[in-house]
Amino acid sequence: GGFVSGSLTMQSFKYSESRLTLAIGARDIYFWLSIVCVPLMFLFVMNALRHNIEEPIAMRLRLAALGSGDYRSDQEPYTPFYYLLWVTTYLLYLYDVNKTTWKRTTLMGLLVLSFGIVTMSKTLILNMGIMTMFMLYQKKILKFRHIFLVGIVIVVGLFVLHSIRQAHYLDEDYISLVTEQYILRNFNAFDTLRPASSEHWGENVFRVFYAIGYKLHLTTTAPIDPILPWIHKPVSTNTYSTLYPFFKDFGYWGIAIFAPLLGALAGWCFKRHQDGNQYYTLLYAYFCTMLITQYNGDAFFTFISGNVKFIITLSIPFLIGGYQSKKAKNE
Repeated sequence: GGFVSGSLTMQSFKYSESRLTLAIGARDIYFWLSIVCVPLMFLFVMNALRHNIEEPIAMRLRLAALGSGDYRSDQEPYTPFYYLLWVTTYLLYLYDVNKTTWKRTTLMGLLVLSFGIVTMSKTLILNMGIMTMFMLYQKKILKFRHIFLVGIVIVVGLFVLHSIRQAHYLDEDYISLVTEQYILRNFNAFDTLRPASSEHWGENVFRVFYAIGYKLHLTTTAPIDPILPWIHKPVSTNTYSTLYPFFKDFGYWGIAIFAPLLGALAGWCFKRHQDGNQYYTLLYAYFCTMLITQYNGDAFFTFISGNVKFIITLSIPFLIGGYQSKKAKNE
């Protein structure tokens, strides 16, 4: 009996080792695929600079990323597959960063940051910073005071980026507008909305279905622009808080149904992270930015197509090999 039990234990150990090897191998494949995709980012930059030539370079890049001006016409922000691959690979390496993997971790971090810069996206750069701080805080590399200082640097950096992007309009009044827009004006804008006033049923909450149907020519109704419309009375802003899609589509019932649902999903993901599940730790790190910035707007339902693609990309190494960290394995 002991011999059989020992044999089964040894077989189980070898099976676990095999699955771990497959998972680590999937992560390495992600890394090399990421390197192969680097030229695609440079092609985007070169193409972007050939359009909207009346604008400064920074604004040309931003307009191209938004699909605005004479670059594209489908009103879809530019979020290519390789960016999601880079983010996933960066998180996988960051979780297990050590003396042998720090170079790859750093390189992947630079790729993610570079994409945020070439698309002039404050959100992507902020996401990079928050993901990194969350993971390093979990590994006890950063303390709260470090997060506070890094947070100040990120905010200043984002304001500088915005100033470069909007150099044509930069003056004291514009600086004041930008500062207030993300801090004070959200609920003023929200108060201007009429409940259940969307032109098409569920066009904000279920935007992804309209997008798929439009792409497949199953409907002539185009998906709404994910960049929300500006209002100028009582204030100038286009941020309305995360309640916007629920309230605009379904009124107070929309808030009652979808806000708790979104909160429950985030809470469940966080609970699994607290239980030590690596997959949900990485998933929560990615969605942290959405939770922190929900005062300014919804990023879960509006960009659910990209979120689902990230979830699938992150899942593959775990499905292949039941991925676990080396640290967890040794413990």
